[in-house]
Amino acid sequence: MTDEGAPETSYNREVIRLPDRRVVWANLGVLLCITPIPATAALLGTHWQEPVALVLDAVNLLLATATLWGLWRSAVAGGALRGPGRQPLSGAYVDRFAVIAVTGYALAVPAAFLSPPEALGLVFLTTALARTLAHRRAPAPG
Repeated sequence: MTDEGAPETSYNREVIRLPDRRVVWANLGVLLCITPIPATAALLGTHWQEPVALVLDAVNLLLATATLWGLWRSAVAGGALRGPGRQPLSGAYVDRFAVIAVTGYALAVPAAFLSPPEALGLVFLTTALARTLAHRRAPAPG
């Protein structure tokens, strides 16, 4: 058991330290943003050609991605992650993923009013594109 009363697993001891208040509040922000995802997805499933449904889903996913990025940054800044070399590589991936995903979801908002089918495709493809593009590393200088 830890000092806080939570059981420690081997994964917790190797990778994660006890978080500070910023990490806890950032985690609560993430939970607040991901809670409506099933509702907005269901709304989008029944009204996929309605711009408002597309905008609600895109904004919900944008906020969830942004708060997840904030949680990552809070955990890194608070020293909650352990292990040599984990933070630079993981941090670069998370930063690239967040920028690409937020950009894709933000572009889907005005696109929903111009062409709902294309905006729907953008919402669905954004995560896959963000993951694929975030894995690509910049070429080494020199």
